[in-house]
Amino acid sequence: MDQRLKLAIEAGHVALTRAEAETGRIALWGPGADTDLSFLDPDRVVVLQNFKPDAEAFEARGFSVFPETTAAAQGMFEQSLVFLPRARGALRDRVARASAQTQGPLIIDGLKTEGADSLYKALKPIAELGAAFSKSHGKTFEARFEQNSEGLEGWRGEMSEAVPGFQTYPGVFSADKIDRGSALLVEHLPQKLSGHWADFGAGWGFLSKAICERGVAHVDCIEADHAALSCAQVNLEGAPAAFYWEDIRHFAPRASYDGIISNPPFHVSRKSDARLGQAFIDAAAQALSPRGRFWMVANRHLPYEASLETCFAQWSEVASADGFKVFCAERPRSKAPARVSVRRNAR
Repeated sequence: MDQRLKLAIEAGHVALTRAEAETGRIALWGPGADTDLSFLDPDRVVVLQNFKPDAEAFEARGFSVFPETTAAAQGMFEQSLVFLPRARGALRDRVARASAQTQGPLIIDGLKTEGADSLYKALKPIAELGAAFSKSHGKTFEARFEQNSEGLEGWRGEMSEAVPGFQTYPGVFSADKIDRGSALLVEHLPQKLSGHWADFGAGWGFLSKAICERGVAHVDCIEADHAALSCAQVNLEGAPAAFYWEDIRHFAPRASYDGIISNPPFHVSRKSDARLGQAFIDAAAQALSPRGRFWMVANRHLPYEASLETCFAQWSEVASADGFKVFCAERPRSKAPARVSVRRNAR
């Protein structure tokens, strides 16, 4: 857990609003669940977090939490603490939206690998910046903007048709192209499908739309990233679909599924972690009807075969190309193993 922000405040490099606005609300934009917030009064803080596992972690610690995509509905804040995402488009969008909803200064914190250095340079011509506090390969600094600063024009990200026929949002997985693994999976699906299905890790809805077009009566889209799920709602408008902002490891379906499709995530931050996909396999085995089928695509190097063998009585690799492999599994075993607890499930 990095304590750079806490140390920067304690050292006086950045300052929280205090005497003049003791009851003013402070917004936290995109903090990770392991961020040290012990120096903040939960009663003054609104956490804006799109990633469901992190949102749940802050709720458990007594904070008020809302999806970042719904931040506009929360009104103005006295001050904002902005945590930098890795994607450049999402980074600039977050800064622009935080500035528009904040009366006082922004405190910005992030790693150099997340663009902290380049952001500091980009803000110099358009904001009054405090000296940067550098520690643990990152920076924390204060930025003051004029109200309705014209310098941030063009920074705001919008949902757009970056992928032909689909609306996506900056920073969501595969925002500018159809993922090759998902495309391979669709290529090997049966042409005719039926029944009640689920898309585990639905993203912005590519797989869900594909199975609806092949005859599925209803699909439940389960996705931990609220921004991606918002795109899926637009992309599947008019389709027989329901949408759930959930961590798949905690999702409790109302009924067993006739089929489940998935392109599971496999990263914990920047590190590959096969336990994420294994948790998806386990969840699928528990959610399927006895005659249901689980269709899944994975990167070639990920060792999912043992988990499939544990959770299903019958499974096979039906395709392999471009560094991916497609599995079809059926006959879920009556007793699936206990679900693995892994915090982050960003692809």
